[in-house]
Amino acid sequence: MFGFSFLKLLVLAAVVAGVWYGFKYLSRDTAKVGRKAEEAPAKAPKGRRAPADPSVEEMQKCARCGTYVTGDARDCGRAGCPYPPA
Repeated sequence: MFGFSFLKLLVLAAVVAGVWYGFKYLSRDTAKVGRKAEEAPAKAPKGRRAPADPSVEEMQKCARCGTYVTGDARDCGRAGCPYPPA
């Protein structure tokens, strides 16, 4: 009664595959509904991801001290800092 047969394994594989592809199909549909055409993500330069939030700034490494700074960086107080004083 509880023995494994080829037919039982085949039906089990079909059920698992059906559930798997059903969830994939449903999640793809809901993702399309949530996104509008005008909200398409901005294209990033090759090799970089676009930030998820438009208010996020890209940070650059300071050549002098090695800390990461934004575009409106101020003087860190170290000798030779390339940024203007605050």
